[in-house]
Amino acid sequence: MTNRAWDENHPHFYLTDEEFFDGDPRADLGYWSRAACWTIEEAIALSYGYEPRVVNWEFLKNSGHPFAELYAQRRSLAMRARHMDQLKEFNEPEAFINWAKRQGMSFDSDLEKSVKNGKKSANTAQTQEDDHLNPKTRHSLLKLVLGVAVEKYRYDPERTRSSVAREIRDSLDRVGISLDEDTIRRRLAEAAEEFGHLITASDKAS
Repeated sequence: MTNRAWDENHPHFYLTDEEFFDGDPRADLGYWSRAACWTIEEAIALSYGYEPRVVNWEFLKNSGHPFAELYAQRRSLAMRARHMDQLKEFNEPEAFINWAKRQGMSFDSDLEKSVKNGKKSANTAQTQEDDHLNPKTRHSLLKLVLGVAVEKYRYDPERTRSSVAREIRDSLDRVGISLDEDTIRRRLAEAAEEFGHLITASDKAS
C-alpha cells in the first residue's frame, strides 16, 4: 500500500466512490441478505455496505486510499478470528454480524436489517414446515434435542431459570450456525413437555 499523502495533490482525492471504484460500490442487499453464507472477504466489504464484487482487498491494497487502511485492519481482525476458530472461511450472515458486533465494529444497518427480516421469514416458513412434519420424525427430533441438552448441557426441565438456551446458542455461534435464544428455549420446552418423563434422575444429576 502506498504511503503517498492524501491531499488535493493525490490523483484520487476528488473522486466520488463511483469514480474511484469504477462502478456502483453499494451492496446488492437483496442478493446478499438471501445468501446462505458469506466468505470473510465478502463479509468485510459488506460490513461497510459495499458490494464485494466491486470493493475488495485485491483492488484496495495498492490504491493508496485512506479507506484501504481501515479495511485492512478489519480484515486482519477477521483473519485472526478465523485462525482461532471464532470464524470460519464461510459464515452464516447473522453469525458474522454477531461476531462483528461483539468486537465493537459497526455494520451496515440496511444490510443487517435485511438479513434479520430474511431470517424472520425463514423462521415463519420453518414453523409452517414443522407443523407438517411426520409425527414420528418430529418425535425423533425432539428426543434428540432433549437428550443432547440434558447430557451435554445438564438441562433440567424442572428449573424455572436456566442458562442452557444461551449456552447452546453460543456453542452454535462459535461454529458459524446462527439460531436465536428464544427459538432454542421454545424447542427445549416443547421437547421437555412431551418427553421430559423419560429423563432419569441420574441424567439430571450435576
